[in-house]
Amino acid sequence: MSDYCKGCAYNPKERLGKNACPFNFFYWDFLDRHRSKLESQGRMSFILGHLDRISPEELESIRQQAREWHVQQMSA
Repeated sequence: MSDYCKGCAYNPKERLGKNACPFNFFYWDFLDRHRSKLESQGRMSFILGHLDRISPEELESIRQQAREWHVQQMSA
């Protein structure tokens, strides 16, 4: 929807991996961590449905990548 990502080193289409856009894995990690609060918001059901389609293994990898990225950025 925009060209903000043009020239960025990260790939906005990837959720995981060294080239994954941090906004992607932080987005899914946030939704997962705050799911209980977001479920009461009717408009979130569509988005949470997408979260349900992510395998437990991939979701754990997303959580791990978000934690590692935080640690790496805080120590930089």
